[in-house]
Amino acid sequence: MKIITLLVMGIAFFSCASQKNIHQETILVDSKKTDCMGMVMMKCMSIKHLNKKDAKWEPLFGKIEGFTYEEGFTYKLKVSIEKLPDHLVPADASNLKYKLIDVLNKTKEEVITEKESKITDKKWNLTHLESEKIAKKSDKRPTLYFEIKGKNNAISGVGACNNFSSVVEKLNNTEFIVADRMITTRMGCMDNNLEYRYFQKLVAAKTYTLKNNQLYLLDKDNKEILRFSN
Repeated sequence: MKIITLLVMGIAFFSCASQKNIHQETILVDSKKTDCMGMVMMKCMSIKHLNKKDAKWEPLFGKIEGFTYEEGFTYKLKVSIEKLPDHLVPADASNLKYKLIDVLNKTKEEVITEKESKITDKKWNLTHLESEKIAKKSDKRPTLYFEIKGKNNAISGVGACNNFSSVVEKLNNTEFIVADRMITTRMGCMDNNLEYRYFQKLVAAKTYTLKNNQLYLLDKDNKEILRFSN
């Protein structure tokens, strides 16, 4: 009888310990996958934790058990999240296990408007960083550029010497918001300061305007921070 009691207590203890590592959250899943770097470059679902203040989009290294993802739709999900012990975590994987509880909402991605189509799928050359005019390289190629791919709102380009890519979190008739995480190469640049300032301004942009075939990116105070031509 004593042995049975100890077994029951042991099972109850491990059950309680396991429950402490599991909690429930509501998350958003973006309509497009994002680049993510593990052992190799790959595509991951992009999620946002709604319980976090000032939550940002972040890649999910793994799957959501019981959930079937369809690109082109944004999802609002209720999930359970379990923190796995280190010895159960595969190499190049997250220590968090996601499991679907309920699909709260599924919304089809908005169609790109005529104005949006005028800035996507084009190479934009930086001409001004705030009030500073940006000179071209001696080979006549632009020092900095980016391109928005209209199909999935990915942004890519070149800084002073490093390639970069990121996600455009919002793009409509007025708003242009880039995720504050960027994937970049790590070459040493002759002008690291210029590249750093460029990346800073890209993620600080909130709105945009087009005028005379020039693209102006504006900050939260509606001040011009970057200007491009194509």
